[in-house]
Amino acid sequence: MQQTNGVIQTPNFPQPFAVPIRCRWVIDATNHSDPTIYVYFTQLFVTTGLKISEYMLYDEGVGYNGRTIFDLPSRDSFKFKPVGTNHSYMVIDFELYQLE
Repeated sequence: MQQTNGVIQTPNFPQPFAVPIRCRWVIDATNHSDPTIYVYFTQLFVTTGLKISEYMLYDEGVGYNGRTIFDLPSRDSFKFKPVGTNHSYMVIDFELYQLE
């Protein structure tokens, strides 16, 4: 995703998704001189399997100079705070093998 804003959702949303599921969304802000990326959770119905990482460089599925900035489960995960970074790339990974 390189647009200024957008929506990230599981396949076939709002219908239930099949498990196992594995999704990756890469948000690329390299076209902006002062990159800022935020994700706002409006509907989050899982308690595991979601990880958000930030990277200075990201190419062909390989990230450089990165770190995890959000990981379910976390004790703050249900406060629905925005997750943000000033790095050029944000990678959102969702992986679930069975429904809870």
